[in-house]
Amino acid sequence: LHHAPILLMDEPTSAMDYSTETAVAANIAKFCAGRTLLIATHRSTLLTMCDRIIVMDAGRVVADGPRESVMSALSSGKITKATP
Repeated sequence: LHHAPILLMDEPTSAMDYSTETAVAANIAKFCAGRTLLIATHRSTLLTMCDRIIVMDAGRVVADGPRESVMSALSSGKITKATP
């Protein structure tokens, strides 16, 4: 378990304040070096350690790509909610 090549974390910092979240994120980044990390989160702080971001809405993928491209599209409002 300590040397798992793939790690999945679901909202690992959701109930933390900013300073605790920052410290935990730094430790996660160190622990995950050389491993594949999948993070399900609503908090943007953890996205700095991601290479690729997939944004989902209502069970549908609304964005998928390199971190910088997706973050830019999100901040400029180019990514919208999934249509039914």
